[in-house]
Amino acid sequence: MEVSIQRYLSEAVPADIQTHGDTLSSYLKQLEERMDDWLPSAVSTEAMQRLLFYRVPALTSDGCSRIDGTLDEAAYDLGQALGLISDDLESHPAVRRLKQIDSLLEAVFGETKVDWLGVYLAWKTSDTSDVLIKIAYRGVESRAEFPLTREFARQSNNSSVGLSGKAVVINDIEHYLWQQGGPYYQCDSKVLSEACLPIFAPDESKVLGIVDAEAWSRNVFSPEIIAKLSAFCLVLESALDKLTAELKPNRG
Repeated sequence: MEVSIQRYLSEAVPADIQTHGDTLSSYLKQLEERMDDWLPSAVSTEAMQRLLFYRVPALTSDGCSRIDGTLDEAAYDLGQALGLISDDLESHPAVRRLKQIDSLLEAVFGETKVDWLGVYLAWKTSDTSDVLIKIAYRGVESRAEFPLTREFARQSNNSSVGLSGKAVVINDIEHYLWQQGGPYYQCDSKVLSEACLPIFAPDESKVLGIVDAEAWSRNVFSPEIIAKLSAFCLVLESALDKLTAELKPNRG
């Protein structure tokens, strides 16, 4: 465990972001001990609908989310985006894994007390575009996909972290924008702090996804909160790796 923690901190978390190592280690152990309990043998139809369909903001003509609260008329179909086609999705391994990840996120959301928390999976769409797809979240409606391109990374921390594998922590977004000008993708004008951290593959070969956390107050992301979000990312390494394997048969 300590090797994994040190590897993650050295690879992902910038040196100027202090992290409570003891908090990280303790919280990681708590999450790992509960992972099997969060993996159901089957998912109810109602729960599956909540996992696979969610509302998203309408997009502007330049492909950005509208921040006036207007939602797209159609719900985002996560199952279709991931290629999940089956007559028995309730017991599909990937749907069960999504439920496990969702339960994990619920626990971390309650523990960190942030205002928004999401997990994104690095994925290749049916037209072979590389994107980050939101597979679980708590908070207000937000964009479902972020292009994993250098061009989009110029305006998005999510895409930047997904490409670089380097965490970004901003404890005062207004100051950050004034001093640096970005990158920053504004989904909600209430957000004043944000932390975006990478999720690596267990063999460290690539970035499997990211965790994004947002808060309506400044200076929310203390060393203790960053430690807990880092533990969240470390647990998700195995979960996202297994989810990717469980989705592969659906891709033909």
